[in-house]
Amino acid sequence: MKRVSDLLILTGGSFFQVIIALITTRVITSLLSPDQMGRFSILYTIAALFTAIFVTGFCRYTERKLLEWNLGGTIRHYFRRFFYYLFLSGIVASSLALFLKYIIEINISSLRLIVLMFSLVFVTNLNASFISWLNIFKKRLWFVITSNLTLLLGLLISIFLVLLFSKTAEYWIAGQILGQILLIAIGGFLFFKIIKTSQRRINTSIDYESSISTIFHFVWPVSLASLVLWLQTQSYRFILEGLSGLEVLGFFTVGFSLGSRLVERFEVLFRNFYNPIFYEKIAKANFQKKAEAWDRYSQSFFPAVILVGLFVSLGGPFIAKIFVAEKFREIAGNVIFWGALTSLVFAFISTYTMVGVAQLQMKGLILPITLGTIVALGGIFILSRWNPYIGTGLSLLSGALATLVYLMVKMHKLLPVRFPKKKVGLSIIYSLPVVVLLLILRVVIHRVTLWQSVAILAISGLYLLLAQLIMARDWLFKEMKHPFIEKLDKKLRFFRKT
Repeated sequence: MKRVSDLLILTGGSFFQVIIALITTRVITSLLSPDQMGRFSILYTIAALFTAIFVTGFCRYTERKLLEWNLGGTIRHYFRRFFYYLFLSGIVASSLALFLKYIIEINISSLRLIVLMFSLVFVTNLNASFISWLNIFKKRLWFVITSNLTLLLGLLISIFLVLLFSKTAEYWIAGQILGQILLIAIGGFLFFKIIKTSQRRINTSIDYESSISTIFHFVWPVSLASLVLWLQTQSYRFILEGLSGLEVLGFFTVGFSLGSRLVERFEVLFRNFYNPIFYEKIAKANFQKKAEAWDRYSQSFFPAVILVGLFVSLGGPFIAKIFVAEKFREIAGNVIFWGALTSLVFAFISTYTMVGVAQLQMKGLILPITLGTIVALGGIFILSRWNPYIGTGLSLLSGALATLVYLMVKMHKLLPVRFPKKKVGLSIIYSLPVVVLLLILRVVIHRVTLWQSVAILAISGLYLLLAQLIMARDWLFKEMKHPFIEKLDKKLRFFRKT
């Protein structure tokens, strides 16, 4: 029954996160102008650059080794290393941002830029790490509470600062950071309480297994791959701003981010539930067991995310009608399509990345992401001049597809994993009714109303939920022994047969 309660907690938490995120999109597009949204995008893109270079690899390694360090009694030692490194990364990032300010001519004071960049690198990643570690230790309820509080406090404080001082990107970002600072105290307290309790049950000597050379061997390919991935997925904002201006960038990023964020929220829900299971299965596992663990992972995830990705991509105009301010609505409704499909492909890429994580060999990521970056940026330089919205979206999707195909070839050589063709094909078949319905309604309804959008998304969403349950019965319900679960399982078996 633990798996049932975990899923219910995570699903409920993810539902509220989606609601808060959608409310945030509606509020920020109502308060900030298109050019300020472009400015907001640029500042976060710079922070993402430094996070990719300095932080992502170490966060990934820490997450991979956390349970093993805890079993070995070395977790506090490695946390101190992690904390000092993150703090130093924030200092270096803020210094480099000041240098970058004069190259790309960011219109912001030096002091504000230093404070924002240090906070976005140090504060944001420390808070995110504490929260994700709660989930690694399967403290699902506290994980959900802290995740939602981060979003909610950030939203409330951002609204307060923007309305009190100025409707600019800096004050909105400052509100997000202040909310995260409050949550660091809570998340840190819970994390140290958990490891203190678990250490009482562990009686082993300290083992400094993760030497500097071991960490570096894992981290440098991840950092390089993350940098190239940043070039592929975020540097386009500088190109688009240079070719079309901040306002066009603001319009595009609202729609693209909304589409990608909705798919990512489902991906995050699944990974929060399944990643701790996956890490347990690969901890100290042999070659074949790691491949089997990944096969179960992909068979569970790929069919589910396909359903969500197609639903969001084709429901763009109806989603935008509800969750985007009127001045952004028309363009966002069309750009959501590109954001959702690109995020769907990256969900596949992230899953194949787990092969490298299992083997602690991440160099195989570099060339596939490099290929995707060349395809994406080359396409944007050419196609965005023709149409900044379609051209940019198509280029980003093409780059993601190029990365996926090459990465699949590399990862299948690293471990004998199997792509779940049958499950993926079945998922596409299940999605056809929603695909056909949404395509017809997009053609038939020229000016959709608010309540029409609500009804269309509700009907499509209910079908999506049923399809998800049918697809999930093989991995989610088979080990559960509960009268309600057994009855639900029988009904789902009936639907699959019909």
